[in-house]
Amino acid sequence: MSEKMALGPYLKKIEDICEPLSKEELQGVILSIAREARVHERASFISRLSSYLPRGLDAPEPVEGASAEDILDGIEALKESILERIETIENGEYEELEDFEGHDIYDYEPEYVSEEQLEELGSFVDEAGRYFLNGELEPARQVYKAVFDLIHEADIEHYIQEIDMVEARARHSRCVYELTSGQQRIEAFWEVMVPDIADSGGFSPPDAYPMLQDVVESMVDPLPDFEGFLLQWESALSQEEVPGKRSAGLLLEAVGLRNDLNKISELARNWGDKQPQGYIFWLEQLAEKGSWKETADVSREALSRLSPGRQRDEASEYLVLAGKQLENDELVLEGKREAFFSSADITSLMLLIEEAEKNNLREKELDGAVEYLNTEEFKLFEQDMLVAVLLMAGRIEDAFAYSGDVTPVGWSYASPGGLLFSSILNMAGGLNEDCSVTISILDSYAGEISLQSSYHHFTVAMEEVEQECSSQIKKGLAIAMPRISGSELEKYFNWATEIGEKRIDHIVSNKHRKAYNRAASVLVALAETYAARGDKKKASSILKKYYHELFSRFSAFRAEVKGMLMESEILNNQKIKL
Repeated sequence: MSEKMALGPYLKKIEDICEPLSKEELQGVILSIAREARVHERASFISRLSSYLPRGLDAPEPVEGASAEDILDGIEALKESILERIETIENGEYEELEDFEGHDIYDYEPEYVSEEQLEELGSFVDEAGRYFLNGELEPARQVYKAVFDLIHEADIEHYIQEIDMVEARARHSRCVYELTSGQQRIEAFWEVMVPDIADSGGFSPPDAYPMLQDVVESMVDPLPDFEGFLLQWESALSQEEVPGKRSAGLLLEAVGLRNDLNKISELARNWGDKQPQGYIFWLEQLAEKGSWKETADVSREALSRLSPGRQRDEASEYLVLAGKQLENDELVLEGKREAFFSSADITSLMLLIEEAEKNNLREKELDGAVEYLNTEEFKLFEQDMLVAVLLMAGRIEDAFAYSGDVTPVGWSYASPGGLLFSSILNMAGGLNEDCSVTISILDSYAGEISLQSSYHHFTVAMEEVEQECSSQIKKGLAIAMPRISGSELEKYFNWATEIGEKRIDHIVSNKHRKAYNRAASVLVALAETYAARGDKKKASSILKKYYHELFSRFSAFRAEVKGMLMESEILNNQKIKL
């Protein structure tokens, strides 16, 4: 169950729980709740409980709140206070602020709205809610409107974290609905629901506004004249040929409330890629009904029409879901393949490979991924992604050819340099698991690729993605080992040695202290590879070259080399020292 519930379903659920209870059972429930109250909360609990008792049961008179007029005056005063504070801050007159005391003027970065002002604003929203829950809709409407006008005029919605703006706006919209009728209702409701808000929305994004269902559920009682209104509402929302995000969502919701699946499919097909929400909403409806064959068909249709991006990725997820429900492994694999084509990030690739391995199709799917990453469409993406996939596929020659212009520096920021360097050293050392520093370099650069994962894969732990990415590259290197000739491997190793030494020289000679640990790791990795190839003399000489000869006066670098050497299993096992 969601942590947040609208008032209507919440109260209905409470009513359903309480209805079958006897007087004694209900008394027991209340006592159980009372026991949970802390010491300082007990008087307040009794006061609130007493205030809800029917008259005649020794209940005290309910405490009257401030009048609507007083509240509106308070909101106006708060608005003036906030605007004055903003002006003071923009003028740099921090000393004039009430909360400046104790701060250094040069380090002080005040918020445009103080905590006290935010608390006061929240109290006004609570007052509006009090009117709303008491059925006093006109004062509730006035107070809500004044609060929203303040927020809009001062442009402070991004500061508001504690107020549920969707619920507050839903209640305001409910007031407007209940207090109007006919054409006036449509016009007034349109104004407060703002279907035409821009998709970006500034600091009031479309998601900060309620849907019609939120308005319906803001009270237990149903909306009056709802069926007739729904048709009018749908008609008003249908004026644009291709609506924006919020307008499209409201229109689809209205059609969905009428259970008109044919109309939903018509909208989805008419909008196509111009407004992908149509297909996503259609798929949601089909999945809710358990129509899995149709879900798969519509998902494929959507994938054929939508451009790469978030909505296309969602469509692919429905294909995966349908495949699982239909116990169709081919559909699941197709869905994960399309998810990769939609986002082309390392997480979607790992999920695709995982599924491909279940079907013994790893090599085929990796070749397909390489083909996609080589298309014009993918030129906007990062270079190291393609190299990673080529390495996973065991296509070392292609990875090397693609990375021909790699330089000794700038291995971060999507350069494939570090990934290719560490992969070649791993192979040149015979994939020796004791080359711990070399392996850690590979793990590190594989982890950097995983950071490119898109927003929609938050359900997959990044640590798992990093580990799997590195594991798949190592698997590809193992596949490549029997295929590669000794002369080819020597050519690649010579390249890695040359670029590695240039990297060390560049970092240390230019005194890039923050990168000394990287230079040290490259040096020790080269020594590890020589040791793994049985050349202990060369391993020792390259360490001494940089530690004792070239950079004997660079104590910080030498300290990094010492520390890195301690981490090398193979060099310690073979007793290769400085």
